[in-house]
Amino acid sequence: MQFSIKKDNFQKAISKVDRILAKNPSLPILANVLIKTDQNRLTIASTNLEISIKTFVKAKIHKEGGITIPVRVIHGFLNNIKDDIIEGEVNKDEFIVKTEKHQIKIKGMSQDEYPIIPENPKENYIKINSGKLNENIANVLISVAHNNTRQELNGINLNFKKDKIILASTDGYRLSEVKIDLDKEKINEEYFIFIENNPSIIIPSLTLSEIQKNLIEGEIEIMIKQGQLFIGDNSTKIISKLINGNYIDYQQILPKKYSIEVKIDKNELLKALKISALVSRDNNGEIKINNSKNNKNLEIISSSNEAGENYSQVLADISGEDFKVLFNCNYLIDGLGVIKEDQVVIKLNQEKSPALLKGVNKKEKEDNKFSYIIMPIIKD
Repeated sequence: MQFSIKKDNFQKAISKVDRILAKNPSLPILANVLIKTDQNRLTIASTNLEISIKTFVKAKIHKEGGITIPVRVIHGFLNNIKDDIIEGEVNKDEFIVKTEKHQIKIKGMSQDEYPIIPENPKENYIKINSGKLNENIANVLISVAHNNTRQELNGINLNFKKDKIILASTDGYRLSEVKIDLDKEKINEEYFIFIENNPSIIIPSLTLSEIQKNLIEGEIEIMIKQGQLFIGDNSTKIISKLINGNYIDYQQILPKKYSIEVKIDKNELLKALKISALVSRDNNGEIKINNSKNNKNLEIISSSNEAGENYSQVLADISGEDFKVLFNCNYLIDGLGVIKEDQVVIKLNQEKSPALLKGVNKKEKEDNKFSYIIMPIIKD
């Protein structure tokens, strides 16, 4: 293999694929990235056996071939040179990188030893604008469980409908749900056949995170085949195993109606919560929220033996019965942090019922695309 390429393009491609590599992999070669020629471009890929990423970058190819190399070494080299063009070549098990002022030889391993990364199918089920998908991924990542004994909660549930997809995640304490409309003209007929027998899948949270970081421009193609998700654009492909299991039927636990409604400025509420968090972090994030006597303010109270006490009021439009409820302050901050509107509505019943957060636009209409549910803290 021999090629020449712009340093910045090569470095960006390496950065796209290196995040999924395990720090202490079971096999040494899984600490490497695969670099190989593909006509007039390079394919740069990595895998941790659960998720694989391939990205393609233009290069002048002088000789076909490939090799796998430790990502740590090539990253360090590229970070410390200023040359615009680099020359790469393979000599047996060495990857030699030359610039005008530098040269490094990196011990590698044969590309033949690298795990096989499946090719993305030429057909697809759905095409969706990357912006439409990526602007919603953060909304569901905040509620994913981590290291949960219920493996399915470590992922995001993707529910298929004829005209939309619904993403949902929960860690048992809060729940996020996002609805994304589909363009009917960009749905393959096989999609409708597929969803009849496969109404939903569970995607690992790391996969969604990598989609958000890597698939950022243009149109994304989505395909599900043999228990794997294939998703990508013209320059980058992601292949991910799906999580086996059945996601909880979260709709059954959600209230059908609410007796209390609080409309409030999101940024003012966030400020008050962040102040309250300074005290509540020594008390597992616990804060008390209740309405004022005249229903014109939301009162936020926190205290701990170590940090002290805090009391804040935020102007609000409150309707319904009186209430006092305990919440985890950090969960509220997370939910408000991904709501795009300047005003939010909080709907709840009493202290043992889940609360619903939604954005409210300038026309006083609620956002029907994103819902954030938070469970109260219940004390005996």
